[in-house]
Amino acid sequence: TNNETSFFRDPHIFQTLEKAVIEPKVQKGQKSFRIWSAACSQGQEPLSLAMVMEGVKQRHPEIRYEILATDISKKILEKAKQGIFTQLEVQRGLPTMQLVKYFEKADSDTPPGQPCYWRAKKNLMGSIQFQYLNLMEPYGFIGPFDVVLCRNVLIYQNQQNRQAILAKIHQKMHSEGMLILGSAERISGLDELYQVEMIDKTVVYRARNQSKGAA
Repeated sequence: TNNETSFFRDPHIFQTLEKAVIEPKVQKGQKSFRIWSAACSQGQEPLSLAMVMEGVKQRHPEIRYEILATDISKKILEKAKQGIFTQLEVQRGLPTMQLVKYFEKADSDTPPGQPCYWRAKKNLMGSIQFQYLNLMEPYGFIGPFDVVLCRNVLIYQNQQNRQAILAKIHQKMHSEGMLILGSAERISGLDELYQVEMIDKTVVYRARNQSKGAA
């Protein structure tokens, strides 16, 4: 429930995703991608992912992608669905080139005398599905995903809950799919589900292939 977030938080993660995860899959012929931002907060993370995928799509127009953005807070999800950010929020991590390309001034939403608000453009927002989800409850009919970001969530859980969440996430991943956690989070005791790898400067957990039942 900690809603601290920013655009391209930990930039090396997004660079790794684009250059070392998504691009090689495209080169091997994959044309469709599904990505899950689990704990999306105000929407900066899924929008950052969408900008990464749009960059890939400019080089490979044939690809398609979908991003699922979930959070436990219905209030924060409503804000995320609007795609509107203050000047201060866009200054936190969003490069000027990306701001100009993917956002527009939201003059009608800007209070008089205040710095302008910015709205994510429709083509960017249209690639994201926002949905309420409690990571401790059944996940229903979502997935499977090629990439899952579940950052700075497990650090607030006890060991039993962490393992339960990670096992449930595994059920919703493609074989060889990639899970990325927060910089202070690590997986232990689930070697049968995940293989840890270091790609560039990013620690990723590759889903091991095994029989998967309903979660």
